[in-house]
Amino acid sequence: MAEPPSIPFRTTGSRLFHPLSVHFNVPLDQVNFAVCQLFALFAAFWFRLYLTPTRAGAIVRHLVITMIGIYFAIFCFGW
Repeated sequence: MAEPPSIPFRTTGSRLFHPLSVHFNVPLDQVNFAVCQLFALFAAFWFRLYLTPTRAGAIVRHLVITMIGIYFAIFCFGW
């Protein structure tokens, strides 16, 4: 079984984009943050199109965006 790639510093966030981090010589936490920002931009379009106030109530909208925010925080900074 192959060993995971060596990471030069300790991170508690996701290591999914470590190869991208190595390729561009950018710290992994900054890559994770940029990925979250891009995903948030697409999520905002989806949120605006499909979770309009006429289609979903305030509680549903708040729950969805809270869950997305929790996922982003765990992805970027770890548990």
